[in-house]
Amino acid sequence: MQNTSLTRLVEWDLIPINVKYKPSLFDHLGEKALLILFFSFEDEKEMNSALTKAKEICLENPQLNVIGIHIKREHSLLDKMLIEEQCSLHNLNFAVYFDHTNATAAKYKMTKYPYWILSDKGGNIITSQEGSSFKVINLIKNSILQSTLLH
Repeated sequence: MQNTSLTRLVEWDLIPINVKYKPSLFDHLGEKALLILFFSFEDEKEMNSALTKAKEICLENPQLNVIGIHIKREHSLLDKMLIEEQCSLHNLNFAVYFDHTNATAAKYKMTKYPYWILSDKGGNIITSQEGSSFKVINLIKNSILQSTLLH
């Protein structure tokens, strides 16, 4: 089930947080399928669950490139340095970027977070899901397992 109307990933404008380079979508395509987690460090309950699941998925699926994109909330006080601290506190094993204008999230017409997008290595969206419930995580994991494009 796809929640976004897009069928392919679109270019983004993000600030690197726990990596050294400014990312391009094309840096993440070609070799591996891509799982993107859009989340906010400010939504503690949802964020903790989603980050735990993303770390798990990253460890279980070396054939998958996992990245996180922190979404700026209205009236947010978090800046790049505070987001870097959060990445360290949560011991994240995947790259995290900051959608400082929310322009990337807007391209996917997201309204709720966390939001997951799984694409093949060519950038074609396989599935997109919102939330971090057991059901949503199982849908994502099943999509990873069933996709012949990930092998």
